Amino acid sequence: MAGRHGGRPFAGVRMDVLVSANIRSAIRRLVEDDDAQDLVEYAYLAAFIGLAGIVVWQNIVTLMGTHYTTANVEVENLWASPDP
Repeated sequence: MAGRHGGRPFAGVRMDVLVSANIRSAIRRLVEDDDAQDLVEYAYLAAFIGLAGIVVWQNIVTLMGTHYTTANVEVENLWASPDP
């Protein structure tokens, strides 16, 4: 089994060709295999919900600040200094 390369399985193969073949094989398996597709879809859904939550939260904080400022100004305008 030693053969002409002394028993080394990839001795006569260039590494760039071997890596390229492995990458192509991995990409082909990812494209053809849809077992993990559900996980990817759930990850996208979670990311979308998270981003939507951030946007909504920022709007809520802005609106609460605006309403608080308006209420504060109205209360300050109701106060009248006493006559001396």
